[in-house]
Order: sequence, then structure tokens, then C-alpha cells
Amino acid sequence: RTTPSFYLYPSDNWLDSNKDGVLNGRLLVAGQGDYKTATIVNTPFSFPGVNNLLSAEDAVNHIIDHVGASLVRDEVDKLLINQLISFGTLGQIINTEDDNGIPGAVGIVLNGPKPTDTDGDGMPDEWEDANETDKYVDDAMTISANGYANIENYINSLSEALPFLKPPYNLSESGVTTNQVTLTWTNDEDDADALIIEYGISPGDFTNSVTVAGDATEAVITGLQSGATYYFRIKAVNETMESAYSVVLVVQTDAEPVPPVACSSPSPADESTIGFLNDVVLTWENTTTTMGGTLYYDVFFGTSEGNMEQVTSRQKTTFYRAGSLSASQTYYWRVKATNDLGSHDGVTWNFSTASSTRERVLYIPFDETTGLVAENLAGPNDAHALNMTPVWEPGQKENCIYFSASPVNGCMSVDHYNELAMGTSPFSISLWYKSTGGGRDDIYLLHKGTHSATYGALGTGKWIGIQYKAGQRFTFAIDDDVTKTDLNITNPGLYFDGEWHHLVCMRDVSADKLKVYIDGVKIQEITDNTGDISEQAEFVIGNCNYNFDTPLPGYMDELEVYNSALTDAEVAYLYNASAVSVFNKTSPANPLSGYPNPFSDRFVLDIPQDAGSSLVVKIFDLAGKLVYSETINHPADHISVEGLGNLPIGVYFCILSGDLGQYVSKLLKH
Repeated sequence: RTTPSFYLYPSDNWLDSNKDGVLNGRLLVAGQGDYKTATIVNTPFSFPGVNNLLSAEDAVNHIIDHVGASLVRDEVDKLLINQLISFGTLGQIINTEDDNGIPGAVGIVLNGPKPTDTDGDGMPDEWEDANETDKYVDDAMTISANGYANIENYINSLSEALPFLKPPYNLSESGVTTNQVTLTWTNDEDDADALIIEYGISPGDFTNSVTVAGDATEAVITGLQSGATYYFRIKAVNETMESAYSVVLVVQTDAEPVPPVACSSPSPADESTIGFLNDVVLTWENTTTTMGGTLYYDVFFGTSEGNMEQVTSRQKTTFYRAGSLSASQTYYWRVKATNDLGSHDGVTWNFSTASSTRERVLYIPFDETTGLVAENLAGPNDAHALNMTPVWEPGQKENCIYFSASPVNGCMSVDHYNELAMGTSPFSISLWYKSTGGGRDDIYLLHKGTHSATYGALGTGKWIGIQYKAGQRFTFAIDDDVTKTDLNITNPGLYFDGEWHHLVCMRDVSADKLKVYIDGVKIQEITDNTGDISEQAEFVIGNCNYNFDTPLPGYMDELEVYNSALTDAEVAYLYNASAVSVFNKTSPANPLSGYPNPFSDRFVLDIPQDAGSSLVVKIFDLAGKLVYSETINHPADHISVEGLGNLPIGVYFCILSGDLGQYVSKLLKH
């Protein structure tokens, strides 16, 4: 397709067009039609930008070794390079990416090692230290002295890939019995000495492990409990490295009628200390299915292990309200579980109360039903609606507030009072929230203070904030107008999924840390580099102070601020005690066994013998919204509830209503 306007000085150009699988071809010759209608010149002329001219053969080899994303080539890269080095024997014209024969069009993309990146700006701490950038501040787009952004300089410095082991993938089960699971996976790593399978009976519990050969693709895990849910993951290891973990696989073993196992997961946690003395709630779990009959619980409670009194008899719920307790006291308790096949006395747990209760300096339960004011039960100033009309709906505990994010400057605002001037003191913020992000890029759940000293009469540049940046981070930050400390949680979509989550953001002065807990578990902590954050601006809920342009689209409930740093056990207790509120509100019913738990698109219910002949199955989300309902006449011993694949990931309550009462099962959708 040349024209006479193309001026060429051709030299050492080769053409291989015979598709014989060999790099041979011939030298192109000027004047014999090889260059079509281009104008041929007899002497070379200057052309800027080419400093290192390669021969035709060297150019081919350079492309094979270095073209494209050559540090770590994925399946698409390898496909194209293999077609190139076939020299004509491979390759095709395709209509779509699906025609390339690679699963999912892009193949398997495996995780490698992730260097520590405290501020989450994409540049590892080690590189930031070496290049004198700030590893505590997102400065990726800051322009450096050479005119490039910091992130560009980091990317340009990558000359070789970090060595890593590819993790096994496609972890799945190929066989399940009452006490064993057969696992299979895909293994593409040739340099693994061994594979380690870790497993346990709760999402974060991987205390059991089995080691198999480095080239294995199957294993049988034995000695498991009947009817129990297990969480499996696998990694590759050798003498110097280990891979990332596979995706977690959830499997439930087949159930059989058995006597009860011991109750577990006590809250308050065993041997913990809590700073709460009023309306103390004890909770526990039991993994026994109802195939052996309905589970009943007897609770024993007292101030010494040898002198516990039975405080409940044959209750069906997994919590006990202990009421008000004494300070500086150790309490002992155990739960006996009984069904038709036997009983288990359980183990004895204990917890202690602190010398005084944790002090709340703000507590807004959002239990109103009408109006523009939310009462603050722990401080002199209530929360008042600004530029919005609150919507009061059933929440995590009684009612909650709904923010529509329209108009964008709407919020609830609490005027400052002395107890909210955090200064250099510890504090803990606890709340429940539910949001999908509402399509907004930037959201503040709450904000105390001002981002700049120039913002109004109360401007100081000192502040506390909880922020969501869509697709980027979930941030808890404090700033003294000199040094800001950001705790950034990646994968924020995990926590903005339209489900209720319990959030605790904490400044622990004694440990010099900022900490964030979600749903009772510590997600992350970082060093606190910030000083005095005293100021007197409003406490803004559901938006950012002064600018008022980052509204929260979603729900909030049970907002509390403590003037101390809570312990891990206390955070877990707050989460578990609130879960009891959901259970009570959803249904004061008998327990019901549903499995697998977690489920994906279906689960099976064990029908109690006394349920009756006409049943209604209803499923509610944590907000109490009905998401499924079906009437079943003359049910068998088990019924399958199907068509649940479109439900969002989260916690659900399945209510089985029969002739003689109701039964409830708490289930997790994954």
C-alpha cells in the first residue's frame, strides 16, 4: 500500500511468507517490486529516534524476548508469542476473544507476592524509602524532579519480575462423606516442593493442615465432623518461597443423626475481660444438625467454677441475657446441649469484668420513627438534620436512619461539646452501616473537624474521618494539620455490598496504633503518626464537614463513641451482642438446620418431626426484608430451597412456619 510519497532507503529487510515453520525467507530487493510504488533513494538519510538499529534476525529475537508485558507473560501473551515463533504454522483470524481457545478469553491470572504498601498508593514501602517518597501518604501522582509522577518512576524501575510460586487454583471437592472430603485442584507450578492444605470450621480458622507432594492434584481429608462446614485453602511451597493462597473453598460434610457436640465460639471470649456491665449477653454456637432431634440448651452461670447455678432449662436459642454484672469480677459459665440421641455437658468458659464500665461520650441509636432529630443518649447535644429529611426504618437494633444522598449536602450534625475534643486521647467509634456506595465515587460515613484551617471560623485543618472511595479504598484517618495518618483498606467493595456490617475505628494511644475492625474481626492496624487533633467543629454524620459534597447513600444504626480504646474481645462482644438483636427481631423461633452453610444457589432444610404438614419457607435479609417465600404441603424429611443464585452475598435468616410454631436458621450466602 505504498505511494510515491514514501521515501525509503531499504537495507537488510527480509520477508518470510511461506508459512513452513522455519525462519528463512529472502532478502527484499529494491527495483524488483518488493517495495511497490515507494520512491527508493540511494543514500541513507537522518531519522530521529532510532539509536540502535537491529538486523532483521536480531529484531525478531528481541520481539520474542521482550515485546509486550514480558516480565510475567499471561496465557494471552504466551499464545501470541507461540504463534509468532511457529513462523506460519499457528494462528488464525478470529471474530471475538472467545475464539482464541483460552478459557474466559483471558485465561487464569494467578496472584503473586504483594510487597508491603502501607498507604495503598501502588508503590511498595521499600521503593518509597529508597526514593525518599512518603510511604504513609498517597503520593502516587505527585510530580517528581524529573517531571514524571512517582508512580511512573516506580513502574519504569521494574526491570525484572519478582520470583514467585504460582498457587494451585480451581480448588473444588469431588467427593463428600460424613467424615471426609476429596479435594482436587489445578497445579501449574513445577518448582513446588510441597503443597499445604489448610482447613478449619470457621472462615478465619485454618489451624489444621495436610502436606502433599508438590506435583499433586488431589487429596483426601479425613477425620472430619459429620454435618460440619469446613473452609479449605491451599498453597505451594519450596525451600525459599511460598505462593499466595488459593480461593477459599467451603464444603459441608454429609450429616448423620448424632448426639450433640460441645458448644463453641463463646462470647464474651473465654478468659477475656470486658468493660461492659449492663445488659450483658452471652452467646455461643453449636454445629450439630437437627437430624438427631431438636437441640436444647441448659446454661450454667456463676462466680466460681465449682458453684455455677443452672439459669435456663431446655431453651432453643443460642444466647442468654445475664443482665447487670458486678465490676472486677470473674464469671464462669458453660452450656449443656441435648437432643434425642444424648447430650454434651460442654466446657467451662470464663470472662472478667473491668473495674469500671467503658464510658460512651456519644450514643445515637437512631431509634426515632419521625422527625428531624436523633437523640444522643450520652451527650448534651443531639443530631439534627441539615438539608435532608431523615427516613426512619427497621434497622440492626430497633430502628435505623436512611440517608438518600439527595441533596448532596444533606447530613445529620451534632454541635461540638468538650467530650468530643479527642486531642491526644484514645477513642473508639462503633457503628452499623449498610450501603452499596450508590454509584458515588466518594463517600464519608462521618467526619469531625475540618480539612483546612481556612474552612470557616472553626477551621483548624484537624479532623477525624471515615471515607469510602469506590474501587480504591475504605479509609479511617486522623489529621493534626501537620501529619495525617491514613489506614487504607483495599477491596472496599467487600464491605459496601448492600449488607449490614459492624465497624469499629479506633485510636489506641498506648499501642500508638490506628485500628479498624469489621464484623468483630480486626482487619488492619497501622502506626499512628498524628499528634493533637483537638478542634471544635461539628460532628457530621453521613457527609463531610464544610464542603458537604460526599453524602452517604445507605443506612446507619447504633453510632457510639467511647473515650478509650476497646480490646479485641470487647469489639467481638459488641458485634455478637448486636447479632442477638437481629435474631430476636427476625423470629423468636426454634433452631432449624440448613446446609450447606454457607450456600451459593440452594440449601437443604432438615424438617423437624413436629413441624406439621403445611409449611411456609421465608427468607429475610438482615434488614428484615422478605427475599423468598414458598408454601410446601406434605413435606419430606428434607426440602431443597433453590433458585437463590441472584441473592447478594451476606447473612440471611430462613424462617420455617408450621402448624405448631416457627423454626429459624441463620445462613451465609457466598
